Amino acid sequence: MKRIVKVILGTTVNMAFTIAGMVIVQLTLSGDTQRIAGYANGAALLATYGLAIYREFKHGSEET
Repeated sequence: MKRIVKVILGTTVNMAFTIAGMVIVQLTLSGDTQRIAGYANGAALLATYGLAIYREFKHGSEET
């Protein structure tokens, strides 16, 4: 669990400007475009964090 939190925090720090941009875009859009952008942003974040956690456990377990 501690490893997952470390990966999530590290990934968030690395993506700070990207996440800030996502928030700004989300606030400036409206209607269907905002909804579609929300789905796209959510999918991108899930994929990014999922891949980071996968890599940590795949490569991290080999080092231990």
